[in-house]
Amino acid sequence: MIRSASATRHIGMLSTAFGPVVEGYLADPAVIEIMLNPDGTLRIDRLGEGRENTGHRIAPEQAANIIKLVAAHRNDIADVSNPEVACELPGSGARFQGWLPPVVTQPTFVIRKQAVAIFALDDYVEKKIMTAHHAEILREAVRARRNVIIAGGTSSGKTTLVNALLREIRETADRVFVLEDLPELQVDVDDLVTLRTSGTVSMRQLVRGCLRMRPDRIIIGEVRDGAALDLLKAWNTGHGGGICTLHANSALGALARLEDLIHEVVPVVPRRLLLQAIDLASATSPSWPSSRAAARTATCCATYRRTRDRTLQMGEGRRFGVTIAIGPTRGEDHCSVNAFGMQDRGNIFASTTGPCYPDLSRSGADQPSSPGEGTGMQPSSTCLS
Repeated sequence: MIRSASATRHIGMLSTAFGPVVEGYLADPAVIEIMLNPDGTLRIDRLGEGRENTGHRIAPEQAANIIKLVAAHRNDIADVSNPEVACELPGSGARFQGWLPPVVTQPTFVIRKQAVAIFALDDYVEKKIMTAHHAEILREAVRARRNVIIAGGTSSGKTTLVNALLREIRETADRVFVLEDLPELQVDVDDLVTLRTSGTVSMRQLVRGCLRMRPDRIIIGEVRDGAALDLLKAWNTGHGGGICTLHANSALGALARLEDLIHEVVPVVPRRLLLQAIDLASATSPSWPSSRAAARTATCCATYRRTRDRTLQMGEGRRFGVTIAIGPTRGEDHCSVNAFGMQDRGNIFASTTGPCYPDLSRSGADQPSSPGEGTGMQPSSTCLS
């Protein structure tokens, strides 16, 4: 009871420090991100509208007080020697990232709120973000316990898409482990274990530790270090059906990014493991700049092509033309989508950039994967079109 009263008092102090303006944005379901710049300007990202300058300003003293109170909630101290605060806000569970001088000229922070609604793959189809065929490939990959990587930039809609994929495992009896730095993924299954990193427990430790707890599926909010190697090993040793996100510019770029992360812990990257462990990658990207809402409603999905009796190392394959547009485009805008195929122990990687060819997989005709370049390979009926 005393502890509860203390927590309530602390939340009240933090609410007072935020002030009515920030508290109002925290309570507004249409606001998904709140950003304070070092110059004191307060910006928000509003669902469906993108970023905007609110016109409000927060004094450095108030901003510093907010950051220190958030740190105190975790029994940490934020000062010159410990200028970073990264945690979830008490009560709301929103993600908080703040910095104090001397790392910045004046205190700055960003609050990213948890999603108020979880989109299903059918919602993507209904809003014409992807076709029913695209959604079915993603749905089947999850149900068939394929290992899936969702790649993209910051605020490109990776977590939103992962949450949509996770809805597909609600009816299973799988024991699901979710490993995260901060809570973002929302999983609605009966047999669920959620683990989070801390100042003393790394993602690599979580991956290794969860293997001794009988997981059926291992879901990682984001892989950003040598934990990539441990994850691929886990995926390749009877723990299929995994999903993780990764910062990369494309699906093919996600593989190169994984190589870089693995290289942080071993001198030679085990490419065979890379080829065997990953079944499907999807790259997300916004249609319009500076709009997270647009990113959530315009996702480009990469697909895969299965091949047999062929083993290619990354970057050594012939290119085949698969370019898909998902979501609204403007005029003659082109889209850039990368696709690669895996499994059956034969692998082809491909990267294509250029205009969309909606009849590609049905026409049987080669299309250039970039202007002036032929592919030299017939498109497969298993590719997205």
